[in-house]
Amino acid sequence: MAYLPLLFLTLALLPDSPQGCAQWSPAIGNLEQFLAEHLHEQYPDPSVFVTLRLVNYSLQQKYVTSLKKNVLHNAATLSSGEFSFYVLALIASCENTLNVKVNESGTTPGIDLGKLLSEKVGQEMKSIAIHGHPITTYYQIGLAMLALCKQNYYISKGDIKTFAHAVIHSRISPGQEFSVDTAAIAALAFRCMQQQLYQPADTIRIASIKLILQIFCAKDAQGIIGNIYSTGLAMQALIANGQLVPFQVWNCSNTLREVLLEIGAGSFTSPTLASQVLPPTQGKTYLDVDQLPCSWAVDAKTVQILEAGNSGEITVNYTVIIGLSCTTSCSHSLCLMVPGGTRLLQLMKLAEEKDPTFFT
Repeated sequence: MAYLPLLFLTLALLPDSPQGCAQWSPAIGNLEQFLAEHLHEQYPDPSVFVTLRLVNYSLQQKYVTSLKKNVLHNAATLSSGEFSFYVLALIASCENTLNVKVNESGTTPGIDLGKLLSEKVGQEMKSIAIHGHPITTYYQIGLAMLALCKQNYYISKGDIKTFAHAVIHSRISPGQEFSVDTAAIAALAFRCMQQQLYQPADTIRIASIKLILQIFCAKDAQGIIGNIYSTGLAMQALIANGQLVPFQVWNCSNTLREVLLEIGAGSFTSPTLASQVLPPTQGKTYLDVDQLPCSWAVDAKTVQILEAGNSGEITVNYTVIIGLSCTTSCSHSLCLMVPGGTRLLQLMKLAEEKDPTFFT
């Protein structure tokens, strides 16, 4: 750690540069499919759901209904981290998390998930004040802070200072060993706070710099950060905090190459770990949950394979059905000849090129 001051000067003096951390491969498509197969219809894992939304995987509205039912039914027993992922999943679904209803047509008032999560954070902070440690972990507090921030929900200066103080004094990792996962989630939370202009700004910035330096120093010569399973969250943190990590300091391509090799080798057999590593391979982070298109829940995109062609090509009937207020010309179809294994996102782009009038 002797080179931390030099690295700090590097971060302060080098100009910003975009990371460009995104690459698709057949292994990525297989990992997407793996996660989709593990998304239970009645009890969908919110962390898996968030990731599939971030990579534009086609999902159905029924999963959102299940997420709302489950979070409302289990609100009292969910930990702060578990609750936070439900909030992020609903944000990624363009739902109003401050007024959640299962039955939208009913007259019963909705539930404010921001308030419930804020109360859970309050309990965590009370435990820190009394016992010197949270009820759960600082990892879960980081998730909760991130979820509150993504709702632009009030977080007191005192709570932010308590969290930042733990970061600055290296108290967020369990035991004495540095936790890349915890630092990465905390870095995402503080970056969100910077973007949303939470206060105290100086404290938030100091904590952010400390976290990014620690994460960067956990990187080995091959680009792995901590270990292969913590690298996904670390990549998210470094991508999101690109203003602190210029291209000259961290070139994402080395890390991305190692991650893609491990994905191809089948290293990610846990849905939880797979869900953490997939977003950064497409240049996405948990900060992007509120930047997703909201039309996904009302427009149905269907793909039908009609026949196999030569040289591994297939003919695809790509149809977009427009919902809600549409009264005329509510569906548009296009036949495309594409290589086998073509992703839905690639089909959407190709359809737009062929007929921008209807498929833009």
